[in-house]
Amino acid sequence: MLQSRERKLPTNSQVVKYNTAGDGNCFFHAVFGDNSSGPYKAERAQDMRMEWHKFLSQFTSLDDVSMPAPLRAQLEKVFDAFLDTPRDLTGKSEKVKGLAEQTNKKIEEAVSKTQESKEEIVKNFRDDGDFRKGIYDIILKSINERNKRCPEDLKPTPSVQELLDDEKKEEKKRKDK
Repeated sequence: MLQSRERKLPTNSQVVKYNTAGDGNCFFHAVFGDNSSGPYKAERAQDMRMEWHKFLSQFTSLDDVSMPAPLRAQLEKVFDAFLDTPRDLTGKSEKVKGLAEQTNKKIEEAVSKTQESKEEIVKNFRDDGDFRKGIYDIILKSINERNKRCPEDLKPTPSVQELLDDEKKEEKKRKDK
């Protein structure tokens, strides 16, 4: 499950709400807009949003190594804040709050299913020699592919025995808790 992070604003920071045009481009209206005729409105907000979408679409995820680190750090803060307390970012929108709750539920389900799958794979790896050989080949291929993508952070290729020993250590830790 995603861990909640404590967020502290610098002491000189203050969250300010801006009344913006209600067309889904509130960020761009608030940051680049003018409020001389009522709510903040940026004439080219939709175009800016599409450019931002185009720019972000080049990255496959927050883990994409081509994403600049400062951008990743800021996006992680926004996503964490949204998933932890959607009302902080969305005001009173029940629809967005529901989306955040639904997203958190799906994340919890995925984490649970991933853990179940991991436990089954580990059991089969430990107990079934044919399975062990097949899955070990996949592990080696995955590590090699990962090392090609991230040559600055090479991971060693473990032996079957090292994997079994690591699992025994993990199992002991779980039992000791």
